[in-house]
Amino acid sequence: MRQSQDRQRQSLVKWGVLGLSKSAVPKVSIIIPCYNGEKYLQDALDSIVMQSYKEYEVIVIDDGSTDSTASIIRSARLPIRYEKQENAGVSSARNRGIRKSTAEIISFLDHDDMYYNETVLQRAVAAFNSDYDLGVMHGSICFIDENGTQIGLDMCPKYQDQDTLAALLFYRSCIPGTGLFVRKKSLVGVGMFNEKYQAAEDYDILLRLAMQKHKFAYSTEPFVKYRRHAMNLSRIGSTRNHDNTEAQRIEGNILKSYPISSIIKVFEKSSFPEDEKCARLGTVLLRMGMIADAKNEFLKSINLNAFNIDARFCMGVLCVRESRYDDSIKHYDVLLKNNVCVQNRTHLAGIYNNYGVALILSGRTEEGFESIERALICNPNYQDAGYNIRQRGHKCTDLKLTPRPLRAN
Repeated sequence: MRQSQDRQRQSLVKWGVLGLSKSAVPKVSIIIPCYNGEKYLQDALDSIVMQSYKEYEVIVIDDGSTDSTASIIRSARLPIRYEKQENAGVSSARNRGIRKSTAEIISFLDHDDMYYNETVLQRAVAAFNSDYDLGVMHGSICFIDENGTQIGLDMCPKYQDQDTLAALLFYRSCIPGTGLFVRKKSLVGVGMFNEKYQAAEDYDILLRLAMQKHKFAYSTEPFVKYRRHAMNLSRIGSTRNHDNTEAQRIEGNILKSYPISSIIKVFEKSSFPEDEKCARLGTVLLRMGMIADAKNEFLKSINLNAFNIDARFCMGVLCVRESRYDDSIKHYDVLLKNNVCVQNRTHLAGIYNNYGVALILSGRTEEGFESIERALICNPNYQDAGYNIRQRGHKCTDLKLTPRPLRAN
């Protein structure tokens, strides 16, 4: 035990995170991994310049850019530590930035995003100053389009304790890696980013931080403006990975790295209502490919609460995959006819889309496309529904199901 503690201390000394006074005002290292960032990088840098808190350093790790990123850095209005490496991905770039950092607190900002307003650093530093045990600070996400116009807001679900937080993270990736503040010793303590992951790398490290009991805090005011645009959605060659299929596959592998007994224990200790514990655990098991166990949890949830959205939604998905279209329709009917999601248009959009797919596959084609049209009325930017509506008039053999309830934003 003593040898293990000595090794951990040596590691922390190596990375320069010991010897800091608890009363010292921390400085922030802002790490920007960048790949071909010429279009949006200046916006990110401008959002740093406007910060009211000035005790920071900026580290840009250029992950093999072939555009004018370097010239933008040279003409920047603030000092920047700039290093270029061969393209190795976002995890490698972030780890290199961590190694180069000198501050106690690390802030990650993707090159195509911006800090939400001028008080972001000030708010984060105040939180770390008031609680030396705090390891991670995060906020909600403000989504913007290519032109910087706000198109949505994603609020992290509230959590009262570490077990509920860990259960939330197992259930879904609900904390963004960009705009995140982490104490450096916490990052080093969990081994930093896993460089084999080119997607869901932030999900992986956040789960490790939560499961190893590093303390989290949450601000309802956003820390970051998260930009949605063509390049980060296609993510070809990018340090930022948004291919949903690939990210979901990697998230499934990350989940499988945890013993199922540990995951179940986290949910049992969480503060969720009993029907939510079953439904959300079922969603995790489904993502891990444990179909039969997932079904059992969904059915337990429905027995406790016939209108549980997660359980009904995912059972509808499973029924379609098993070609039990009428059973799928029944699950979505329960939610639609009882107005379960009338106040949440995002959830309603997902239900209308999947309901429409089940109707089409059961032979009720026009009813199905009418339902998908309703999904797009609820959420005009809904990609699965947009794809499906374009299949009208064609052979409907490749319709897109949304695998789990959509996040409100």
